[in-house]
Amino acid sequence: MTDRNFTLTLGIIFVVLGVAGFIPGFVWMPENPSPTLLFEPHYFPGDKEFGALFGLFPVNTLHNIAHLLVGGLGIFASADKGSARL
Repeated sequence: MTDRNFTLTLGIIFVVLGVAGFIPGFVWMPENPSPTLLFEPHYFPGDKEFGALFGLFPVNTLHNIAHLLVGGLGIFASADKGSARL
């Protein structure tokens, strides 16, 4: 697998995970939230989208946006061999 293909694959995976985080059917609240969770998970006013992606990974709106940005950068970087290696 070349550097460009690997970068493109990771970029697509990050974009898919970022989009999946915005789909309510893939995100649900964990049954037993951790009792050590001491921060407010709502980063945006009115943000009620905190939950567990596929019931496993805690996500929120800011986390989903970060996945979309990193995935977009990966897809953009895959256009050139030098940027894909970087």
